[in-house]
Amino acid sequence: MNKKAITTKTIITLALVLIVVVTFLFLFSGKANIFSEGTMSCESKEGVCMNATECEGPTSNFNCDNSKHICCIKLT
Repeated sequence: MNKKAITTKTIITLALVLIVVVTFLFLFSGKANIFSEGTMSCESKEGVCMNATECEGPTSNFNCDNSKHICCIKLT
């Protein structure tokens, strides 16, 4: 093997390792929350955020913007 082949393999390996490291940093740094926010919101589950006394249907643990509100699921 010549030096050029070893250098090319090394560069490719280092690039792949860098991609893996950046991906792990992205996932574990909290930046991945951007993707889960939309799926955990009350509105995305056909619910309505309201006071507990106003809810006539079942409730859910999905997120509401106001901490005093609960996620009330609409009955169809």
